[in-house]
Amino acid sequence: MHEFANAIGVAVGGNERLWPLSRVWGMGFSWSSFIAQETLLAVCKEAGLGEDHIVSCDVPTPQSLQLAFSSATDDVTIFSDAGSGTTTKAAASLEKAMCRAGVVKHGAKDVDDVDDATCVGIQLVEGRHWWPPAGRLWQLMLAILDLAPYRRASPGGIAAFLGVLQWYDLLQCCKLAVHDKVYGFARDAKDWTVVGVPEAVVQELVTGVALMAFCSVDMGKPHLPFVGATDASHVNGHGACVAPLALDRVRALACFDAKIGDHVTLSDELDPHKSKLRLGKPRKLDLALADFHVVLSVRVDEHQHVNIEEGKAFLRYLRWVLRSPRRFESRVVVLIDSRVWLCAAAKGRSGSWSVNRLLQRTAALTWLAGLVFRPKLSQGNAFAWRIFVHRPMSANCWR
Repeated sequence: MHEFANAIGVAVGGNERLWPLSRVWGMGFSWSSFIAQETLLAVCKEAGLGEDHIVSCDVPTPQSLQLAFSSATDDVTIFSDAGSGTTTKAAASLEKAMCRAGVVKHGAKDVDDVDDATCVGIQLVEGRHWWPPAGRLWQLMLAILDLAPYRRASPGGIAAFLGVLQWYDLLQCCKLAVHDKVYGFARDAKDWTVVGVPEAVVQELVTGVALMAFCSVDMGKPHLPFVGATDASHVNGHGACVAPLALDRVRALACFDAKIGDHVTLSDELDPHKSKLRLGKPRKLDLALADFHVVLSVRVDEHQHVNIEEGKAFLRYLRWVLRSPRRFESRVVVLIDSRVWLCAAAKGRSGSWSVNRLLQRTAALTWLAGLVFRPKLSQGNAFAWRIFVHRPMSANCWR
């Protein structure tokens, strides 16, 4: 201790303690990102950009986009649909808060009040569409055209290529289900020895690049004016029911965050005490079971694992939604009581090959119809009672 104190020119007594405090954190060190993110969020809060305004997968989505923002380590992006000048005013308040906190701004990176910009490597087009940047897409295409005929590359090179591809896949998470064999080949990301690449790995990468044409997000798509619920049972089969709901309540429901444990309960929940046993915040839907009507109830003769059956029931419901072209290019909210399938659908992929196959089919249905689904966690087996008990099973109800 005394040697350290002498080295930094500080006099300490026998009972005193020194707590080293770093003024510089190395880039790439995990604590660096954490400290930068927490500091920036604190500055944003002082500027009037609190947690109710942030766009993140760890908190509920803001119900109003008159003023919203996202934070990525040391970058802040402010969004608004309230017209010109709103983001500029919020940015001015943020700059003042940064000055008070001693945060030095990199002014050369400022982009003010525009409808077209690049945010965290993603291109915002006309103020409502998110696309991978055209230049990066062109580079990915050239790289895959170079790899496909020769099939030789290093695991490190494939890992780097896959990292870029996956970043853009987050725009349409179900696209992640395309990748499987490539993870095994790119496991050793520090191995730069050029070797032969298996055909299955090349096929996955070619498919991933080709599907980039679907990797866009339209923030202006309307919600459908109903909420659906699906369930599956080894005894009763697959089923789904829907209830009409006002658009403002559908949008509010879509903002709930299942990742942090938010789950939906009904006004006449069969066992309301179960909510107390769940982590996360229960969200009252203010709908009763009687408000839901059954749209499909299908007997299943060959059964698989219950989570696979839950995924198949979800797929049947998507097909029912897409029977009408009027529902294309929309957002649909669906309640699921299987946390396994909910997490897989929200994440876009699973470690299970069988679940990934279902997610690939989900991607095909939603991309071609321009449908955006928002899976939410429902409480208990209430919908199973509504679908399979309240209404007799019929094999001809829907096909």
